Amino acid sequence: MTELVDRIVARVGVDRATAEKAVGIVLDFLSKEGPADKVQLLLAKLPGHEPLITAASNDGGGLFGNVGGIMGVGSRLMGAGLGMGDIQNVIK
Repeated sequence: MTELVDRIVARVGVDRATAEKAVGIVLDFLSKEGPADKVQLLLAKLPGHEPLITAASNDGGGLFGNVGGIMGVGSRLMGAGLGMGDIQNVIK
């Protein structure tokens, strides 16, 4: 998990806390909306993901907490301080 967050910090140029929040939001979405078998395989390769997902799941989504799907993820990422270009780089 540390390596993934470090790569996002370096690539996107955000601070560590924002990168961790972004990863948590994306993994939270995948764990709720993605195909369970594939998501479990992915998460098994990312030790330490649990606290990030838990934090993202508990943040309530702020103003956009009731927006679902991929639009909700985008809204949550923007709420975490990421711009559209940042979001694209995080997802890559």
